Amino acid sequence: MSVHNENGKELIKVSTKEPKLKPIPNPAETLPEPKMIQSCEELYLAGKHLEQYRHATYIPDDYYLEG
Repeated sequence: MSVHNENGKELIKVSTKEPKLKPIPNPAETLPEPKMIQSCEELYLAGKHLEQYRHATYIPDDYYLEG
């Protein structure tokens, strides 16, 4: 779409483009069992994550105790 003055000079031009759709990201992976995590830092971060988001099927204490 464009707007022209009385002399035919183009004043404004607007073009529309179809938005590019981004692919849907993969779903989050589940946390491994505490005994499968290698480092104390990873165990702490897993426990902290579970506490923050109050995951219904995991207990953060299991990760802390494993550390």
